[in-house]
This record gives sequence, structure tokens and C-alpha cells, in this order.
Amino acid sequence: MSFADIRTSVGERRTVNLPDGSRVDLAGHSALNLDFAAARRSVELLHGEAFFSVVPGAGDEFKVSTKAGQVVAREGEFCLSCDNASALLAVSRKTVGVVTASQQTDLGEGLSLRFSINQTGPIQRAELDQILAWRSGRLVFFDKPLLSVVDELRRWRAGKIFIMDEQLAARRVSLILNLDRPEQMLDALTKALAVRVVRYTDLVTLMYPA
Repeated sequence: MSFADIRTSVGERRTVNLPDGSRVDLAGHSALNLDFAAARRSVELLHGEAFFSVVPGAGDEFKVSTKAGQVVAREGEFCLSCDNASALLAVSRKTVGVVTASQQTDLGEGLSLRFSINQTGPIQRAELDQILAWRSGRLVFFDKPLLSVVDELRRWRAGKIFIMDEQLAARRVSLILNLDRPEQMLDALTKALAVRVVRYTDLVTLMYPA
């Protein structure tokens, strides 16, 4: 486990006021480092997902570093999630920049962008109602592959889910889950898909086609 200035456990949500007056909402299983000085306001999202509300500052731009690249804003609101390989930015207010080793991109309100160190994906319309639903205690999925749904659940419920079939992993899912009832998430998912589930304690679940 890496050290971090701010972190959340699986299933935890946390709001933190930053030294410059900005605010960050952390999703479950996320970690953030802070680096603030007189004219510097910089954070590093080590892993997980965070929603930033950035206020105008007298000094430098507000910067969020990830392994995939850096996000910069003078003010605005945006959600950023990252894993080891890539990051996803969705902007809900003002304009936010993405700087990678190979490219710089400005992203306006209502747009999203996935990027990595060596590749920047296409700018897309952000499904903000789905992306930001965790801030109000829900997970909302509409026509998403099961694999991406299971990846998202890792932030919100203890234990691991393994999908034992490639076609099942690609099956599309639409459902709403309650973050306050993590013990019900797997049952809701299996009912929506009509799959067969084998559980080895509460920590390991195998998912097969029915």
C-alpha cells in the first residue's frame, strides 16, 4: 500500500477542502498527494477517482498529475479517474487542459477524454449524469460492458469478481446501484444479467454464463 496525503478505503466517499479554497470529492479506494505553496497548487492522483471544484487562484494554474499525464485548470469543475495505464477526464464547468508527453488538448464543458502517456483518444460527449452519480450515492450504468462495470465495483465493494467467459465480459449492462447497500450490488448485477455465480467466501466471486 502506497503512502498518500489523502486516501479513501473501498466504499468510502470523502470531501476535502484544499489550501487554496478549492475542493475535492474522492470516490472509494482513491489516493491523492498535495503540493501547495505560495504560488503553486498541485496535486497527484495516485489511483482512483476524484471530482475537483477549482477556484481562481492568485498563483499558478491548478494542476493534477497522473501516470498518464497532467490536467490543468485556472478554475472549473471536472472529474478525473485513473489506473496504471490511462486516465479519463470529464469536464462539467469551464475549460480544462490535458498535457501528455505527446499532445496538449483543451476540453470544454460537457466533454470527456481518455488519455495515456503516448496516446490521446477522441474527444467525446461526457455522460455526466452517469460519471458523477457516485457523488449522490449511486452508480449508474447504461449500455456498458460487464467488464467495465466489474472494474468500477472494485472501488465500492470488498472482494474481487472474476468473469470466466469473454462473451459474458463484453455483454452490455444497464442498471442503477445504491452505494449505501454494497452487499446488494452483486445480487442486483446477477439478476440483471441472469448469470451463474460461484462464491468462494465473500472475497472471491466467479461469474459464468447461465
